[in-house]
Amino acid sequence: MTTVGGGYLTVKPDLFHEDFAADVPERLAHFAAISQVPIAGDSFGATVKVAAWSQKRSFAVIATHDRMINPALERFMAGRAKLDAIELRGSHAIFLSHPKEVATLIERPYWSPTRPLTSEGVQ
Repeated sequence: MTTVGGGYLTVKPDLFHEDFAADVPERLAHFAAISQVPIAGDSFGATVKVAAWSQKRSFAVIATHDRMINPALERFMAGRAKLDAIELRGSHAIFLSHPKEVATLIERPYWSPTRPLTSEGVQ
């Protein structure tokens, strides 16, 4: 991450493909790198008063080759929050490399609120 001013951060464009989106085509990673929206650095230390996952069923995708968030930490957080989680082989940009699987996870509560979920979708 690099500071871009005003307390905002971005992924360094020259490292974006390797660190953020290693499993997507280089052209797409380049476009994402130059069009990324900076995030507030303060958000990393923000205190959450009420976590949504504590009040409603929530889901997670664990990207097994994530270089932005350690996959072991992703697993720990998903387990601690008792999230319905799937693991997919991919980078932090898992939504770009596995759009169908991520969409299935997002749609799951609507289509089948009680059926088990696998990386292939609802059983």
